[in-house]
Amino acid sequence: MKEHECRRQHEGCDEGGAERRAAGGSLIEMARSRDNGFCCGAGGGNMWLEEKEPRVSWNRAAEVMETGAGTLAVSCPFCIAMLDDGLKAQAGYDERPVEIRHVMEIVADALPDRLSDVPTAD
Repeated sequence: MKEHECRRQHEGCDEGGAERRAAGGSLIEMARSRDNGFCCGAGGGNMWLEEKEPRVSWNRAAEVMETGAGTLAVSCPFCIAMLDDGLKAQAGYDERPVEIRHVMEIVADALPDRLSDVPTAD
């Protein structure tokens, strides 16, 4: 099983951490999460607009970089696109890139390769 260090994305699109905990990684809550969550920018329609700088995704990506994590778990395809752009605009990204992965990719990696590897309730 691969070891994953996961971040919680904003609560608007990413509502649970149970999947990431089940996949066997650490879960790091970002400062703005849950009731104080913050969007990646796509929720406001910015996916289809050319935003003025600073972009909303840059703001959220800076928060991701502050966590120091190597993997960002998201559950929304728009978050993948927005945060990929935002992260690449961050100082230090080239030296310490962050991998963005969908939550289900992380869960799938944690599943056994064969049914015989699944523990039984003996």
